[in-house]
Amino acid sequence: MKRSRNPYRQARMQLKEKEEAGGKNWYLEHDNTYYDFIWEFFINQYRTEDIPSYDYRIIQIFEEAGDRDSLKLDIGCGHGLMSHKLKNTIFADFSKRILTEFWLGEKYSDRVQADVFNLSFKDEIFRVVIASELLEHLENPKRALDEIKRVLQPGGIVLASVPKDKTPGEPGHYFIEVTEEMLKEWFCEFKDLRIETVEPDPWRKWVHYVIFARKEKT
Repeated sequence: MKRSRNPYRQARMQLKEKEEAGGKNWYLEHDNTYYDFIWEFFINQYRTEDIPSYDYRIIQIFEEAGDRDSLKLDIGCGHGLMSHKLKNTIFADFSKRILTEFWLGEKYSDRVQADVFNLSFKDEIFRVVIASELLEHLENPKRALDEIKRVLQPGGIVLASVPKDKTPGEPGHYFIEVTEEMLKEWFCEFKDLRIETVEPDPWRKWVHYVIFARKEKT
């Protein structure tokens, strides 16, 4: 297969080769090459002030819920744009390079490498967990949400976003289309589920869902 010099296209080619070889979960199995290529591409596309509309909506929701100063986890945080707006937050991602050389967030933010399927945090430690643009990349979002639920305090909230529009060819999207029915199934262990639609910013392609759900109090 001919190699492209564009890191974005090269990552897509590598993903296709791995999937054809039967390794469709390869980028979750302790191999960060795929994510590194993608973030190296996107690092040149965004400035620190370019927080997308769906992330702004996530911030608005937990502020409306009175959780601005509570302990939060941003899992799958990417290059950390929300760190400019969030306090008392641990920023976690599977890729170590995203958290270091590709980081666009606050310099002294609390960052940790983490696997969403096996979070190294105690039970019921966070009041809020954010999972923006994460679930569509996972083969088993329900399993990830079970782990998120474990680290949430009773009555704590999870805030997530996923593309609403179809995303064929988008690198790493295990689901090229996420529907409300799918979201209801994924979040079935939570209560007070609310799904909103957020229009795209001028520089982004897709309409997004923003999801609010709460862990039941014991």
